[in-house]
Amino acid sequence: MKKSILLLFLAILVVMIYITSNAGEKDNELTVYAGAGLKAPLEEIAEKFNEKEGIKVEYNFAGCGQHLSQMENTEECDVFIAGSSDFAKIAIDKGYINSYQDLVKHIPAIATSKNLELDSIEELFSSKYIMAQGDEKATAIGKVAKKIYMNLGREEIKNSVKDLIVSPTANQLLIYIENGNADFAIVWEDMTINDERFNTYDIPKESNLIKEVPIAITKFSDSPEISNKFLNYIKSEEGYKVFEKHGFKKCKE
Repeated sequence: MKKSILLLFLAILVVMIYITSNAGEKDNELTVYAGAGLKAPLEEIAEKFNEKEGIKVEYNFAGCGQHLSQMENTEECDVFIAGSSDFAKIAIDKGYINSYQDLVKHIPAIATSKNLELDSIEELFSSKYIMAQGDEKATAIGKVAKKIYMNLGREEIKNSVKDLIVSPTANQLLIYIENGNADFAIVWEDMTINDERFNTYDIPKESNLIKEVPIAITKFSDSPEISNKFLNYIKSEEGYKVFEKHGFKKCKE
């Protein structure tokens, strides 16, 4: 009898130690869902944040549409950083977040391969060139690109080019161009502005649609205090310096 009680006590002790250990690990970790086009600055910010606070940031970089589906299925996201406020508003409608804050500007531009030089972006709209476009249901840049082409008078863009390739993420657009699968795409300006592999062309102001990158703490967060600490850090002067290094601009500029 005494042996059975001892074994039961030891089993309970092991479970308690396991739970306490996992809780401790969770207190030092953060799960962040972020648009793929934000990878470069966010990875650097995570390193600096970890050095300062001892908290590890685990990113899930993907299309925002995929993130919304994952949140519904897993309920594991602490912080959501979308490519544009369009997806943040959807997250509010679905009840995944209560509100969001604008972080930095996301400015669309046209990227081409380095050997394709233009006098005007109108030259691209011909049977000579293949265009890559983000999936409008899955990516923020896809939603924006469709509207920009309409503003440029190209409602049926696929009829204005040789061929059209649809991309599941913003980063994949550049891979298509670099590999020669596509000649151009509308991307976020910060993705190519410091990249010598590509040429970057401005979109006329009257046709362009500048977006804001939103950040929000989700209702699924197990560590709202840590999530809020990360949010405050990323919006601090130190965080903004990293964004500016990678070509982003503050929303108020």
